[in-house]
Amino acid sequence: MRFILILFAAATLFAQPKDAIVLFDGSNLNQWTLNGDPHWKIVDRVLEIDPANPHTKGKCRLSTKDEFDDVRLHVEFWLPLMADKKGQARANSGVFLQGRYEVQILDTFGQLPQDDGAGAIYKTVVPKTNASLAPEKWQTYDIDFRAARFHDGKVVEKPRITVVYNGVKVHDNVELQVTGTPVNATPEYARSGPILLQNHRCPVRFRNIWVVRR
Repeated sequence: MRFILILFAAATLFAQPKDAIVLFDGSNLNQWTLNGDPHWKIVDRVLEIDPANPHTKGKCRLSTKDEFDDVRLHVEFWLPLMADKKGQARANSGVFLQGRYEVQILDTFGQLPQDDGAGAIYKTVVPKTNASLAPEKWQTYDIDFRAARFHDGKVVEKPRITVVYNGVKVHDNVELQVTGTPVNATPEYARSGPILLQNHRCPVRFRNIWVVRR
């Protein structure tokens, strides 16, 4: 009974606020730019990556049309069981803040926390714990992101991020010391940017994505 109450409290805590911007509710992709990637499709009101199509080099991320600075982001995702795969080939995807900071999606169920495993700020910050569920279950990220602060054109505060993974806080107001996770870094910190979903040629699914400007 106590466990049920905890799950109910977590669901209530992260219920969609009235001022949320719905990015995906199963009906359409009007809030997104496909960037020429043919792999994204809606099936039974769920957004799926179809890796069967030939991969289009350099066009592997779904991007919001709008840009954001301070946000609270909610994303639900489902990982396939890819028992014949290992490491980064096993149900890989990701959620990007400002188009540059990746919160890793990966099947690392039952493993120790890693800097490239589930819940990691990819290759940048290791999560406090691995809160992954087993594949073929719906999982949740609730992310609070605070963009860098500038004064007279100079950075006076670096970005900060909190990540709650399946109801467990795995990053708590972490200051990001880099301008982006590997491959996405630029010479300067960003003031704003899009939210991205990554196509890593694995049949990952998404649903119920919304964001609140802070």
